[in-house]
Amino acid sequence: MRHSNFEDAHKGRKFIIRISTHENGFTTELQISGLPVHKDSDNLWKTRDEAIDAGVAKARGIIDSMSR
Repeated sequence: MRHSNFEDAHKGRKFIIRISTHENGFTTELQISGLPVHKDSDNLWKTRDEAIDAGVAKARGIIDSMSR
């Protein structure tokens, strides 16, 4: 299993998506600064780009809900 990272920020809060490569797809783990790690091992994406897109959407949703 290989791992890679994708880093970004939303509304000034940094987040890291750790992508794990499996034989049949990709899983993610999301770390948003100041919050516990969110493991999303129940979902499996066909491509790395799909995994990153899902992680970014999840991170933005969490960050947006914190600012309400």
